[in-house]
Amino acid sequence: MPPILTFDLGTSATKAALWVEEELVALARAPIATTHPEPGWAEQDPREWWRSVADSCAAVRATAPESFAEVSAIGFSAARETFAFVDNDFRPLGPGVLWSDQRGGAEARSLGDPAAFRARTGVVGNGASHAAKVLWVARHRPQELRAARWIAAPRDLVVARLTGELVTDVTLASRTGWFALTGGWTAEGLDLLGDRLPPVLASDAVVGPLLPSVADELGLRAGTAVVVGAGD
Repeated sequence: MPPILTFDLGTSATKAALWVEEELVALARAPIATTHPEPGWAEQDPREWWRSVADSCAAVRATAPESFAEVSAIGFSAARETFAFVDNDFRPLGPGVLWSDQRGGAEARSLGDPAAFRARTGVVGNGASHAAKVLWVARHRPQELRAARWIAAPRDLVVARLTGELVTDVTLASRTGWFALTGGWTAEGLDLLGDRLPPVLASDAVVGPLLPSVADELGLRAGTAVVVGAGD
């Protein structure tokens, strides 16, 4: 089996791993800073998500250059519920809001009966929930919602940078509170957010080939398969 490159986009760091015949041959870690501008808030600069991928990738390449040159596929695991509002060119319109952020208490009450919300989505509708925090941004920073083309997780933005396609997978979608247990974005989410929620794929879906410009930046081969992966 040709080498495979994987990225784990965590809360405090991105980890890149190079695998050959199921054996880990190189591992690197690039930290990501979190800020807390108000009590209970947790934010990151979305530009750091890509920087951490590029840095960890470069470190793995330096450790095992021959195997790295033969990488045949790229895959992902990722923390869930973190998001940022971005424009059509995937540029962030404000800070990324982390899964651990607690700011959405008042907005959680806008989600309706908590028991009904959980029965429909499988998600607890409290101040830390993705849906409540999206409503907070829409209410307190409405310019971001007006300018946004997408509401996207860090992993989804990295995959979009690699392939030009903004998508998500079922495991990340399922933790947003906008996705019904039966599959598909809920009517409430569509009414509030229009078409800003990305298409949902199976976790093993190949999103597309690696773009030549990004391949050059990372030292990988253009056309390498990019698999969307799953949340952890």
